[in-house]
Formats: sequence, C-alpha cells, structure tokens
Amino acid sequence: MEAILTYLDTMFASLPQTPRLMEAKAELRAMMEDKYTELVSTGASHNEAVGQVITEFGNLDELAPILGISSELHLGAPTQTAAAPSPGTPDSAPTAIPVPAAPPVDLERAQQWAAVLRATRWQIAAGVALLLLSPISLVLNPFGPDDQIRAHQHPFGAALSVGLTIVQVACCVLVLVARSQRLRPYRDLRDGHFTLTPEVQAWAATLEQQERPGRNRAFLVAMALWILSPISTVVGGILDESAPMAAPFGPLEFWAGPHSRMLELGVVLTLILVAFGLLVWLASSWSDRVTRVFTPGGAAKARAEAGSWDGGNADESGGRFIGVIASVWWPLTVVTYLVWSFLWNAWDRSWLIWPVSALLFGALSAVMTHRSGRGQH
Repeated sequence: MEAILTYLDTMFASLPQTPRLMEAKAELRAMMEDKYTELVSTGASHNEAVGQVITEFGNLDELAPILGISSELHLGAPTQTAAAPSPGTPDSAPTAIPVPAAPPVDLERAQQWAAVLRATRWQIAAGVALLLLSPISLVLNPFGPDDQIRAHQHPFGAALSVGLTIVQVACCVLVLVARSQRLRPYRDLRDGHFTLTPEVQAWAATLEQQERPGRNRAFLVAMALWILSPISTVVGGILDESAPMAAPFGPLEFWAGPHSRMLELGVVLTLILVAFGLLVWLASSWSDRVTRVFTPGGAAKARAEAGSWDGGNADESGGRFIGVIASVWWPLTVVTYLVWSFLWNAWDRSWLIWPVSALLFGALSAVMTHRSGRGQH
C-alpha cells in the first residue's frame, strides 16, 4: 500500500490544498485501498495489484467528475492573456511568439514504453555480453601457430577462429540494432519531448520503489564479479609458469607441458566473469531510464542529452551507438592482430590483443549504455 499512497500524494501535490480537494483525496484513497484489497483477495500479487490500481485510478482528469472536483483541478492554473501595448510603444513593435508546449505524456503510452524496455532488456544485456566474449575462440584456439607441428596440420585454425569471432560480433550487432528499431516509436519519450503529468510522475515513482531493490542487488553482484575477475588470469599465469615441461599426449597436453594454456584459460574465465557482470547489471537497469525521465526536470535533461547525441540520432537506447562503434572496433582489432602476428611473428603473444580489446569494448559499451540511460533511458 505504501506505493499506492505515494502515488496518491504525487497526484495531489501540485493542486491547491483546499478542503474539498482534501476530501476528494480521502475518497480516492478509500477507493484505491478497496480495489487493492479486492485484487489481493482474488490471488493477485502485490505488484500486479498495485499496477492495476494505478492504471484504473491514475488519471485524475477522468476521475474528477466522479469526485466532483472538475472546477477545483484548474484552480490556480496560469492563464495567458494578450498584453495590451503600453503607452508610447509603436504598433509595429515585435511581439513575443509563444512557444507551443510539448504534448502531455499519456500514462498508457508511458507504460507501453516501459513494457518494451522490460521485454527487450535481455537483448541489450546479452548483446553486449556476447560481444565481450567474442574473442574466446581466438584465445583458446588449440591450433595456434605457436605450435609448429599443429600449425602445419591445421593451417586454417587461426582463420577459422577469426571467422567465428567476426560472425559472433555481427550477430550481436544485429540484435542490438533490432532492439533499437523496437524502441524507435518511443523516441519522443526517450528524448524528453513531452509535458510531465502528475499521473505519470506518480506511476514512475511507484515503479522506482518496486524496481530499486532488485537493481541494487544486481549492481552488487556485478561489482563482486568484476572485482573477482582478474584472479583467474593471475592464477592462470602462475600455473602456466610452473607447469611441468613434460605432459601426456591427448587433451591434457594443452594444459601442461611446453604448450600449457593455463594463462589463456585464466583470461577466458576473466572475460566470462566480466561479461556475466555486465549481463546482470544491464538487464536490471531498464527501469532506471524510465524513472529518470519521468521526474521533475527529467524531460529537460533528456532533451539536453539528446542534443549532445547529434539531435538524438546517434543513440537508439544504447544499441545503435554500440553497433556503430562495434562495426569499426572489431575489424580494426582483426587487422591489428594479423599485422602484429605476421610481420613480427608474434603468434605466441599477439592473442593478448583480443581480451584487452574485449575488456575495453565492454567498459565502453557499459559507460555508453549507462550514459544514455541517464538521459532518457
């Protein structure tokens, strides 16, 4: 019930505190409490009951005739009248042209935007995480040119690994772009081109109360994974240095002996931990963009943020911007890897460019996604 009461307080916060409005507020509170109790008694969960109550009683303009406060709703509303020209002012003096106000945001449409963000939250989370994991096929390539015998036996090992990486990157970019297309109809909300209404503000406050605990837990889990992620690389390097020079033939020869791959395995585990942290964090931050833009001053911040992104066209909820960067980032990484490997015969260490590039790209993607989320999103 606390979320419903907060919603109710926000609905009446901008109205004059007249006795009639206070009486109407008490009546509306009783109606909300009765509806909430009825829904819970029929088996609805707390969140479902709160959402349905807000949907049914969230528009004060529609409830005004029922509550008998239609005239009171407009008390104190500023009226604009044309100012008469002052004495001595030429008739031809330029007059200020009024700037049309942005249309008020509709509660149902705001909820639809939130629903799409929630439904596609795993797309952006999985897309960024899989981009970070894309170098694994290169790092763990068992037929690397540092092993001369296997290099002659499998001359296309490195090429196959590079091809798999490029295919994975392309698939991830397509997922992110597809998500941005689903969010395109709500660009006006994302960029703050609306006038905030008390109903939407109250609904956003309720959504924030519901989602904040889960978002905080997800952030703590992600932070723990990121802090622990370097351990596997350090341990892998130590084990790689101390690996015995002799090892049995078969699969184990890659993890011991002269061709030990413990360091590579440690790097892969580091990438997995960082990617899983991004997956958890990005999937839980979908509501943050909604609650930020539907707060007092949130629309103005979103418009300013949209302007900093070249009119809002460079970012589509994080996905399009990440896709543009990825289309340049990974081909450049491939070229650098091949040039370094062939010209300096550095196959035994050139693979390091992949985990480093992946970590940098993951950090950049997370920062850009979070930044676009603060502006609209």
